[in-house]
Amino acid sequence: MGVTKPLFYNISEQGPNQAFASALCNSSVDGISYQWYPTGLVKNSALHSNMLPSVAHYTDPFKQIAACQRKAKMVYEFDAADVTKSVMYPAMARSFREAGFQWATQFAYDSAALAQSNSEYNTHYLNLLYTPAKAISFMIAAEEFRRLPLGYRAAEYPASNHFDHTLLDYQADLSLYDDGRRYYYSNNTQQAPADTAQLQHIAGVGSSPLVTYRGNGAYFLDKQQDGVWRLEVYPDLLQLQDPHQPPSLQREVGRLYLHQRPMTLTLADLGTSFAIKGINAGNHYAANAEHGQITVTPGVYLLGRTAALVNNAKQTDATYYLPTIPAPELALVHQPQRQRNLGDKLSFTAHIAGKSPQYQVTLYLRYQGYKDFTALPMTAVNADTYQLSLPDTAAWQQPGILEYAISVSDGQQQLTWPGAKAGTPADWDYVDAGYWHTLLTPKGTPVTLLAPATDRAGYYTPKNAVSWPATAATVEGATLKLSVEQQAISTGGTLLRLDLANDNQLSDRDLSGYNALALRIRSLGKDDRLQFGIIGNDGLAWGTDFPVSNQWKTLVLPLDKLKPVGTLLGQAFPTFMPVTAGPFAAQTALTLNAIEGLQLALPPLGAHQTMQQRGIEIAEVALIHM
Repeated sequence: MGVTKPLFYNISEQGPNQAFASALCNSSVDGISYQWYPTGLVKNSALHSNMLPSVAHYTDPFKQIAACQRKAKMVYEFDAADVTKSVMYPAMARSFREAGFQWATQFAYDSAALAQSNSEYNTHYLNLLYTPAKAISFMIAAEEFRRLPLGYRAAEYPASNHFDHTLLDYQADLSLYDDGRRYYYSNNTQQAPADTAQLQHIAGVGSSPLVTYRGNGAYFLDKQQDGVWRLEVYPDLLQLQDPHQPPSLQREVGRLYLHQRPMTLTLADLGTSFAIKGINAGNHYAANAEHGQITVTPGVYLLGRTAALVNNAKQTDATYYLPTIPAPELALVHQPQRQRNLGDKLSFTAHIAGKSPQYQVTLYLRYQGYKDFTALPMTAVNADTYQLSLPDTAAWQQPGILEYAISVSDGQQQLTWPGAKAGTPADWDYVDAGYWHTLLTPKGTPVTLLAPATDRAGYYTPKNAVSWPATAATVEGATLKLSVEQQAISTGGTLLRLDLANDNQLSDRDLSGYNALALRIRSLGKDDRLQFGIIGNDGLAWGTDFPVSNQWKTLVLPLDKLKPVGTLLGQAFPTFMPVTAGPFAAQTALTLNAIEGLQLALPPLGAHQTMQQRGIEIAEVALIHM
């Protein structure tokens, strides 16, 4: 037709259709295009378990078609949807290069004017200001995509978390890149760069051996010439709520703050008393560092070993863009925990932001039913994070419901959360907006992992699932019903993947002595079997299968019976992505504190089995002493 621009045709939307792919690749199009959403789309809440196994490889069902391998290959849209962690993009870049892709385009960058609400497309969220760690991670992914050769093959997962110049650490929420000239990190790191003498570019969030900074916005340091560096600093962020909820311009998910903060640089090229000068519009700051420490607000600066070097430096880009940032309102974010056993560590943590750099923060605590609160001061553990552990005294060693509020004074006002109410619970006229609660239970009490009445936000339908989770009410209380469709009765199928709720985390629990799982469960048809697994913070699963009666029973599953099994993956696009990842040869033993999720599936029926209905109904899953 006379078109001279390269033509790419989408080969992935039709699924693993070999005839279609062969015809397409034997046509005159210049290239073929794919997509990748390995974690699915539109869960309407964030995923809170390790999804790195889902991006260990890009599965291309057409790689055996010779004509397809002669075409240029691009991924025209991709993202790790509903994931807030900053480790996914570099792993995706690695897998793209392994699969032979020459171009990869992320789907949806949030414009700064709307990113405070993430209202454009709630399953995606990427913006330098509002997701700084993910933005640095994306920067690292771009570096690796440009430098890795086509067909690059890393070690198998989880060893692939360290490849080329990149280190991925899910537990630390860290992507780290160090090629000698560039040193990028998405979170605090203790790992020093390999070659500080050759370093030209630094980009980070948090602190490193080169930069000590207690803010949580991104910053960039770029060498302009010997003894001169350009520094760009972005605002602090307070994430107010889950950014992947259904979108609304009325829902504020993150708030920016223009805080003034100290920053200490350890760069031999600058020394410890270097000069600093603000260069963006309206930034007139000028000073000399003391012992490497300067004070910065969001903006652009020139740093020089001497003031003369700064003043005589070549013209440097001084452009700096921010959306309109309203006057800062005092805000507090806290995540309560629903239950703890006596003897567990119970920490109360509050993230606070406002005008003041320092606050007086007080926890007001009592057993439900008591009249008076006990006021306990909270301590700053970093810039805007305050913490207190439940005192190990007799006063707090009784089972019961703790109820509490957190009060903040900035010298001008006193507000108490929940609700940002004026005053404190100690005031005679305080009007509360309710309180947070944690249930204290006796030592050895079962630790619930799945409670259908409260855990729906964590439900995650795996790829090719033929069920949709429904909550029912029976004499067992609230239950979860999961069933397969009629055409899948004989073949079985995946039922559910569940992330543990944010208010039900195990990482700081005392789980010594817990050695079994108790499941209150029944089948929805005849007696059946269930494939059950628990997922660790490495994203890998341990499980087994066992018979399930069609009468309600409490089944006890010893933990030592669990073996490495494939991890159920999400409803990925393209649809030809695998259903499971692993098990992997390097899978290490699972510790109970590392449990982040559960998975359930039905195995295929035996050759002589027939059933009219298949599914399970489950009332509870809990860790127990046996």
